[in-house]
Amino acid sequence: MSAKKGRNVVLIGCGNLAWHLAVRLTKLKFTVSVYNHRANKDLLRFKTLNCKTHVGLGELEQNADLYFICVSDSAIAKVSRSIKPQNKNAFVIHTAGARTIDELKNATGTKAVIYPLQSFSKADDINWQLIPLLIESDDKNAEKRLFTLAKSISPIVKKVSSRDRTYYHLSAVFINNFVNALHLASEELLNDYVKNADSTLLDELSMHTLEKVFAKGARFSQTGPARRNDKVTMSAHRKLISKETSLLKVYNSLSKLIQEQSGKDEL
Repeated sequence: MSAKKGRNVVLIGCGNLAWHLAVRLTKLKFTVSVYNHRANKDLLRFKTLNCKTHVGLGELEQNADLYFICVSDSAIAKVSRSIKPQNKNAFVIHTAGARTIDELKNATGTKAVIYPLQSFSKADDINWQLIPLLIESDDKNAEKRLFTLAKSISPIVKKVSSRDRTYYHLSAVFINNFVNALHLASEELLNDYVKNADSTLLDELSMHTLEKVFAKGARFSQTGPARRNDKVTMSAHRKLISKETSLLKVYNSLSKLIQEQSGKDEL
């Protein structure tokens, strides 16, 4: 983006991603205004970045160069109706992985998607140099501008269609949200059944598992009773969690998946 033009940004929403985008954009010397549907402490936090903050979209600024929609997926289409930029070259951007660019059809301006393939929490120290940005535009003539904008945020930029982006998002759910749920399940299992349990004893195993995946690939890193088709051990495991209905279903499903991936007989 030019140092003289295209620096006026409207961020809609004040959640985790909006916060980290605001931090990044203000460091890049963009002028950022933040709008949220209601007043709360999260919105007030943006003042520490010298962002202007606004409650409601009734008086949404319409002369900005960039509009980032960082709201819940179900609200994107509704919010986009309020965006009618005076600058026909202004980008109206949503940041959702699992929603198509068509969510923006009721906005004017150039529709685009910039999806950061990362999980965001407010307290995180985010290194944007490592975060892939998956981009899409409804205007081929604007793709170069969109790519340049995304490159200013992160050096890792890839053009991805709405269809393919949903698969990246689903894959991210498997390796992030589902894995996190399994970590929590393992902690709760120990705390419920082992006196003075110390879940940190599993930390090195967890790190080693990821290191092997990165070094060898997931397919060649799998070990364990399901991979070996060790029915005696698996039966013993099932007895230990026989009263934990949900956990037992997960154990059975994942064991079956491992065996299918490994070419073993099904359970």
